[in-house]
Amino acid sequence: MGEEKVKIHSTSTVVPSKAVAPGKCYPLSNLDHMMRLHNVRLVYYYKKFSNKASLDLISNLKISLSAVLSSYPAVCGRLQTRDDGNWEIKCTDAGVRALEATVDSTLENWLQTADRSAELGLCHWEGIGSDLYISSLVYVQFNEFEGGGLAIGISCGHMLADPSCLTLMMKAWGETHRRAQVLHPPFFHPPGLKARANKNNETTATRYYETTFKQEVSTSLNFRTVTFKFSHDMVQQCISQVESGSHKYQGVTAFEALSALFWAACSKAKDLQEARLSICTEFRKIIIAPLPHGFFGNALHFSEVCMTAQDLADLSRPAKAIHDDIFRLEREELRSVIEWLENHKNKEGQLPLPFYLYGPHLTAINGEGFFTYESVFEQDEKPLHVSYYVEPMHEEGLIFVLPSAEGNLSRTVMLTLPEHQASYVCQDPDILQFSPTLWMK
Repeated sequence: MGEEKVKIHSTSTVVPSKAVAPGKCYPLSNLDHMMRLHNVRLVYYYKKFSNKASLDLISNLKISLSAVLSSYPAVCGRLQTRDDGNWEIKCTDAGVRALEATVDSTLENWLQTADRSAELGLCHWEGIGSDLYISSLVYVQFNEFEGGGLAIGISCGHMLADPSCLTLMMKAWGETHRRAQVLHPPFFHPPGLKARANKNNETTATRYYETTFKQEVSTSLNFRTVTFKFSHDMVQQCISQVESGSHKYQGVTAFEALSALFWAACSKAKDLQEARLSICTEFRKIIIAPLPHGFFGNALHFSEVCMTAQDLADLSRPAKAIHDDIFRLEREELRSVIEWLENHKNKEGQLPLPFYLYGPHLTAINGEGFFTYESVFEQDEKPLHVSYYVEPMHEEGLIFVLPSAEGNLSRTVMLTLPEHQASYVCQDPDILQFSPTLWMK
């Protein structure tokens, strides 16, 4: 199934219902600049959405989107360069692009047969063009399925926001649509993400970023994304297997157990004697002056663990390595990355060229704390499923561990790998022993 199943029939602009104060600008942080090569795309599926006609439904959704955008002035602005060559957002109330599309498939059939390319067709994205004034920072796409059902795709440049931010914006939109209180309003300009005068450039984190900064990536591979659904009991079994291994420790999380499981499978698919895993962790609550959930910007940290193929065979070993890496993440490590970027500015004060952080090594993204299934537009109608993508994808691939609609320990793992490796991992007996359900396969 290709993108031709999705037919876009109209494009419009949704602007905030309240105007922003004239002259307001948001300078992008060092961490924002670092993510410039990537974009974030989310697709929310709703089985039963409304009894209203589709035109009224989408019209009402645009009205509530307009209302919530009043709290997100940066989202409705446009990029411009400052005198030092770095980026900032000028709040122009120019709005976001809204597309309306129909899907030549039922929702149920789509979730069984759609591939990566088809799903990305539900979530339009255009890179920032040469004419900055007309380049939207966010795109929203409404997709109607045959026989009912709606998918809402939302995308933005990663330089604007990380996946957690976009998730919370969707949640705020749902709360606004229901005329409920927005529980996690957006927060901008955190002082904790600014570089200090005395810069610390010698940490484990800066050595990893320095290596990644210099690494060349291949852009010639074709990637495949497979979505694995693990029930509460399946994840509990996986955690129990970790707990029964040789490296016992307390408090094994679903992320640690599932990341270890897929890391081992991916290593076998490539027949590696030594395997590396990058770990992407949100740090809003770790940094000095903790950030509120609603912080809008980039608050992700990347680190790395390494292990032999023999050690990966005992699931408790990679799980413990992932656990230890996250547990020892300190504020000083986080600050050192901000200051490493500051130290790489040129004489005019311009930050270094962006580089790829997802994909040069196999990367596990921890989505445990995301409010994924709280984007509710009508009472008690949670999303049926939510897909997350970080694009473009190069080199090794992604293991994205996310909540599932069933709650508790149930998890969704979105695995993106080069095509031949993905086929191998889908048949890995260590994964299949837990009997996960495969979607978008």
